[in-house]
Amino acid sequence: ASELTPAQATAFLAANGIAEDSTLTLGTSATAPVYALGGLANVSLTGGVSFDTLDASTYSGKVTFNGSVGGGLMKGGMGQNIYAFDASAMVGAYTINSAGGVNTLDFSSTPHGTSVTLDLTLNIPQPVSGGSWTLTLATSIQNVIDGQGDNTITATSGVHRIILLPYYTGQTVTVKGNGGNTTLDFSAFTTPITVCLGSSHSISYTETISGITSTGNIQLNLPSGSVDNVIGGAGGGTLTGNTDNDTFTITGGANTITGTSSNNTVNASANANFMLTGNSLSITTVNAGVTSTVVSVLSNIQTVNLTGGAGNNVFDVNGFS
Repeated sequence: ASELTPAQATAFLAANGIAEDSTLTLGTSATAPVYALGGLANVSLTGGVSFDTLDASTYSGKVTFNGSVGGGLMKGGMGQNIYAFDASAMVGAYTINSAGGVNTLDFSSTPHGTSVTLDLTLNIPQPVSGGSWTLTLATSIQNVIDGQGDNTITATSGVHRIILLPYYTGQTVTVKGNGGNTTLDFSAFTTPITVCLGSSHSISYTETISGITSTGNIQLNLPSGSVDNVIGGAGGGTLTGNTDNDTFTITGGANTITGTSSNNTVNASANANFMLTGNSLSITTVNAGVTSTVVSVLSNIQTVNLTGGAGNNVFDVNGFS
């Protein structure tokens, strides 16, 4: 879907000669034309039934590479690179390489019933879903979006963010992380959830999309000390640390946050007024003249980082020590 309003889309077309949300199909012959494109907000590249090279290495914008049955080489650029795979439909071998940028593996289209097993520390061909297709990571991956089935993600070296989504099914997710360099991201959840970094546990949730309410469950398996950072959901919830020094990031809602080690951190960003005491953080926003205050309870938190927005924000931290 377009990210622009109708008026912006019209202006974009007039300025660039191509719609902001467009499809361009390239020929396969040796004399296929070459197209020069400019001013694009997003680029999406999809291969065909045979081995393809999708090369965006000199591009600095956002590119989505879509895996297809033929396999191939995906070469990301210096911007945001998203490598999207439906693990149930892949057949060929894929290699991912990048000139830099921020690289994300996206398995969100992989259906329930197809498991994904991924080791981010390997740079050799690895089978991802038990089938014939393999994936070679010849570049560093910063983010992984998990699939709808059971997933095992190994990230025991490097810095990684594992993004979990509400799929309204039952799934098991195992994350073997690198402690303080591994983050679990639940920001897509809009109702309260309970996450504990110190143990394997079940996370139940209820979400409403387009008027339809559904429930789901994640059995989250965390080997001891694997993950020390968590990004909470937009609906708030209960976040509890482990025996390491942990970082909790608030994205919305009322939260109950408990650190269990000696040096724990809370991060919060909003175009809002903040009031911080020794055991609570109040965030007050004003939207369309309506004032709303959400209070999170803090326990055993030693450091709090607050970031305001474009408005005139007030930071009252006199009660925190």
